[in-house]
Amino acid sequence: MELVKERNILIGLTASLAVVAFGLSWYIAALSDPAWTFGANYLSDLGVSDNEMSRLFFNGGCILAGILLAVTGTAVLTSMKGRLYKAAGLCTMIAGIAMAFVGVFTEDAGSLHFYIACVAFGMGFLALIFVAVKDRMNGLRALSALTVLGVFLVLVSYLWLVQFEDNSTFLLGAPGVETVMALVLFALFLLQGMKFLYHGGLETEVKGKGMCDRHMVAFGFIALFAAVSFLLFMGFAILSDLGWVFGTDPVYMLGLSDVSDTQMFFVIACVVGGLFTLLYGIGAGMMHNGQARSVSGFFIVLMGVSLYLLGLAFLLAPGLINEYVEYCIVTMGVLAILCIAISDWMFKRMTTAAYYFLVALFSALLMLFIGYEMASAVAIALFFTIVGIEGVKLMRSG
Repeated sequence: MELVKERNILIGLTASLAVVAFGLSWYIAALSDPAWTFGANYLSDLGVSDNEMSRLFFNGGCILAGILLAVTGTAVLTSMKGRLYKAAGLCTMIAGIAMAFVGVFTEDAGSLHFYIACVAFGMGFLALIFVAVKDRMNGLRALSALTVLGVFLVLVSYLWLVQFEDNSTFLLGAPGVETVMALVLFALFLLQGMKFLYHGGLETEVKGKGMCDRHMVAFGFIALFAAVSFLLFMGFAILSDLGWVFGTDPVYMLGLSDVSDTQMFFVIACVVGGLFTLLYGIGAGMMHNGQARSVSGFFIVLMGVSLYLLGLAFLLAPGLINEYVEYCIVTMGVLAILCIAISDWMFKRMTTAAYYFLVALFSALLMLFIGYEMASAVAIALFFTIVGIEGVKLMRSG
């Protein structure tokens, strides 16, 4: 039992550290090279940057994260039972090795670099599909659904931009799609790392249906992570562009900013925050707290999908659907808050019910009488504040 616990903690720790290592190295490399633009440059452009620090951090981060992922895959392959885990471990190990070679064979290597990067992405997402099937079999339906949806959205966005030239050349239509693929891939690997860390005290796998205490803690952590990640990166985006005026400009204008850092922070907030909001919405819909809570989960899922699409829209067609998607986000957020308030009122949680009712009413009145521009920023910020509060509540109750 103790050996199983240590193994699960090792797998979760190495997977999480791989995500953190790549994320930090990418962030520092991007900040060190002002010429690198989010959505306009490939990630690997940082590996051949004119800035020595950018090259050092990006290539070093790829090598370190790749080694950690290879260790994760090896641990899963050699110690976990079941063909699906064996297949996921093998794919993760190959993806880690390929990612390490991405830092060695940079863009200067030509086609070799491209094929290695394709192996890293392909094996990474294939590993996640195997794990998603296993999670479904073990009763972790929400985590499985989010993983499948994340892989599906990446596949659709990639195929959307694939272009054929002379019916022979296979090209990636936009560098931004590669960036989104990396964000989704590592966000999902982070979730798996969190799962294994949380299951460190359990046996090989979790079985059963419904929402038990450990699931409530997990979903509470995810809700808190969604709130913190979105508000943090949104704050970075606002601070990076002093031309954006709170209460005058809609939130989506941050994605159209002339400041590349603002665009980068805003898209990260939408993509990462949207995916974790989606997962929390699935969890909210599974909780046995009445029909109102299930309906709130439905609206939260729609908001998470809308956030993801808003971030993706700036990479596909900036300015085309941004305003409409943001309007949907604000509306879904207000409806979700109202449903959570009704649920708390039905279960005699009068303090939070009254607070949530006031927040929903305040957001609706702002939208009706003061204007959409003011309502969008306030309503979205209030929604994620409530998501954070709900996350803390779930972690404490679990």
